[in-house]
Amino acid sequence: MFELDVVREFSAAHALRGYNGDCSALHGHNWMVQVFIQSPELDSIGIAVDFKVLKKELNRILEQFDHKYL
Repeated sequence: MFELDVVREFSAAHALRGYNGDCSALHGHNWMVQVFIQSPELDSIGIAVDFKVLKKELNRILEQFDHKYL
């Protein structure tokens, strides 16, 4: 089994509605997302998944959350 992973970070804000404390106010966090890929075999040039493609797809997904109000 072949494995690889990609890690990306993004920042987003939220508030805990109904919470009695500081976190009820709008505040932000930095988030880390780690994607793991497994493949039972490699392709004809010896790779499971092209890192460029994997990174591009993860970036496309995280664009929806980066610097947004969750």
